[in-house]
Amino acid sequence: TFKQAFTPHIIEGIKSSKYDIGFCSYVEDEPLIHFEPICEQELVAIVPPSHPLADLEHINLNQLEPYPFVGYAKESGLGKLTRQIFKEANLEPHFICEGEDETALLGLVAQNFGVSVIAKTEALNHINVKVIPLNHPHHTRIIYLAYMKNRFLPPIVQSFIDYVKVHTQI
Repeated sequence: TFKQAFTPHIIEGIKSSKYDIGFCSYVEDEPLIHFEPICEQELVAIVPPSHPLADLEHINLNQLEPYPFVGYAKESGLGKLTRQIFKEANLEPHFICEGEDETALLGLVAQNFGVSVIAKTEALNHINVKVIPLNHPHHTRIIYLAYMKNRFLPPIVQSFIDYVKVHTQI
């Protein structure tokens, strides 16, 4: 079976043997978990097509700060990452809403609720928003395949892990 959840729930599920593997963000201080990087996604800004920033070819984070901001849920890996990026830039966006994934954030931005910074995924091709690359520093998020280091894995699970490693190396 498959389940979508935030990284802390996935890690707890792996540790409690509820899940054999999980796709998630990296978590520090988890010495029993192996994290295999499998995918890197660029972070980009998105704005409604009619937004004053929509004509820009590239954007700085500080240009987003004055506008209402829709972001990832703060307990998610991307929620923590995007908040850290703004903190490092000494910026405090005005969060008006949180979503769990790119589809939720894209829908909110498309309906003119605000602007956002999201992972560049296939979902961007299906909703009418303006995607604007961020200026330096360049930011990405890495998705990891996670599993217990010293736990027996059924052969089918090990085969899946091997397949993912071969076909997704970054």
